[in-house]
Amino acid sequence: MHLTFEAGFIKPLTAETVASMFSEYGDYYLFKDTEDSVFMEIFFLDKTKVKDQSIESFIKLVKEVPQFKVIEGVLYEKAPKFKAHNICHIR
Repeated sequence: MHLTFEAGFIKPLTAETVASMFSEYGDYYLFKDTEDSVFMEIFFLDKTKVKDQSIESFIKLVKEVPQFKVIEGVLYEKAPKFKAHNICHIR
């Protein structure tokens, strides 16, 4: 998935620090995409935190936590970097 944060919030943070914010939700790989966004690849979601273990539910949950400052979350196929692949034309 791709998460976008309020402007400037994660800019000074390392990817490791951003990842630690979500550690109670499960296991995943995270890397910074831009100074305001990250990509996360989920391997496991904790049932006690994300009852149906869906990425959509995870996104909804983290958007509701004010201190995370997540303003948008989308699945990989809707992530900004992958949109171009859907509109690519071969000539």
